[in-house]
Amino acid sequence: MKPVSLPVDGVLDTLIDRLDAHGVVALTAPPGSGKTTRVPPAVAAAVTGRTLLLQPRRVAARACARRLADEHGSRLGDRIGYWVRFDKHFGSDTKVVVLTEGILTRVLQADPFLDGIGAIILDEFHERSVHSDLALALLADVIRDARPDLKIVVMSATLDADPIVRFFGGPQQCPVIAAEGRRYPVTTEHQPLGDRHLESAVSRAVREAVAHDPDGHVLVFLPGVAEIERVQRSLS
Repeated sequence: MKPVSLPVDGVLDTLIDRLDAHGVVALTAPPGSGKTTRVPPAVAAAVTGRTLLLQPRRVAARACARRLADEHGSRLGDRIGYWVRFDKHFGSDTKVVVLTEGILTRVLQADPFLDGIGAIILDEFHERSVHSDLALALLADVIRDARPDLKIVVMSATLDADPIVRFFGGPQQCPVIAAEGRRYPVTTEHQPLGDRHLESAVSRAVREAVAHDPDGHVLVFLPGVAEIERVQRSLS
């Protein structure tokens, strides 16, 4: 089954062209635009060697790998795999490996030249950490001193790309590509808390939302675990 069209599909050709010409590209794309699932296969098809996709958290890395494998129509661990702490699922023929920040640091320390790696994609880079910043600094050294052929893509939904561009030497060395998102109408309704407890007010709002649209979904944000559990009990 052909995957549904996503906004980032419209910039993939441009991204690959810029990546081929410059080696480093910063991509900004709103949430839901498809950058995490569409960019890695496109990059992997354009480079020689394996593509590494950096995800900040283990749950996200596993979920992303499964989604990529589903869209590719392959079994997890064949063409698409993952590598997180205490768990890895890929083989010698795997083209895209999704891994976490700590694992990428270990890979760079064990093999500073990144033999067999054609591209590295740093996703969700706005979630800055010591590991992600260290990885970026080490990758810049690798490109400058040993692997000018290595391709780097830095992606984020909310990233201010200017610092990344300056770090890599300016827009001539690191162009920025922006993908547009989809816009949907939003209606805001306010329900005063009054003398009700937060949990009872939220439970009532959820029931009203479900009654208004039985086929829809409801996403609820609450301050902490205790409030979440109380609302769950109330709704059940």
